[in-house]
Amino acid sequence: DVFQDLFGVEPSELNDFAIACCQEQIEGVYGDRSLEQLRFEREVGIGPISNIDL
Repeated sequence: DVFQDLFGVEPSELNDFAIACCQEQIEGVYGDRSLEQLRFEREVGIGPISNIDL
C-alpha cells in the first residue's frame, strides 16, 4: 500500500517498478551499458545469459 500511495504503483507492478528504479540509479552513476548495469540485469534475469563472470 505504501508504494501505491507514494508512487501510484499497483502491487502487481512493484517488481518492474523497483527494477526500473535500480536501472535508472545505476545508469546515472555508472552509465547505461556499464559493467554494473550488465551485472544487475543478469542477476534480475533481464540481461543476456552468459557463462562469463562479470
